[in-house]
Amino acid sequence: MSIHFQGHGVTLHHGDCLDVLRTLPDASVDSVVTDPPYSIGFMGRTWDSHDSSNEDAAFAYWFSGFSDGEGCFRVQRHERGSFTCTFSIKVRRDERGTLERIQRFLGGIGTIRDGEGSGNAHPQTMWAVQDKEGCKRLVQHFDKYPLQAKKRLDYDPWAQAVLEWHNMKRGNRWHGASDW
Repeated sequence: MSIHFQGHGVTLHHGDCLDVLRTLPDASVDSVVTDPPYSIGFMGRTWDSHDSSNEDAAFAYWFSGFSDGEGCFRVQRHERGSFTCTFSIKVRRDERGTLERIQRFLGGIGTIRDGEGSGNAHPQTMWAVQDKEGCKRLVQHFDKYPLQAKKRLDYDPWAQAVLEWHNMKRGNRWHGASDW
């Protein structure tokens, strides 16, 4: 498509700029205006950058929503005065693939273990993240893709505990509240 604005000497060509430029005479172009694709990073905006290590946003939001319903945030204070943080999700064993997909998405953090169901319950599978680096990775995820339901009330103090735990030197004791 070509549009000519009479009296202004402007012609607008619609198409791939590289293809259109090849059809024009040399030194006949004063300006080229394009609509570049997203994710090439030239604008310095978060929406315009893509790195192959970036999370897939749709799955990231889904995972946060799933965690809102199924996730468990835990801070455990030990008798010796130290503490550990854990995040876990437990599902029926026939949904193990969901936990494996989450684990891959988050770079392989955590462990997946199968367990037996009690009584008439189906066998269970649990994904748990119990190490400092893995928990810190989850804090980064949930800060970027926030929880939206009541689980946020559990997450906020857990995230504070993770950051404190992550910054502790080995052997340090925690002097914070025992009921986090």
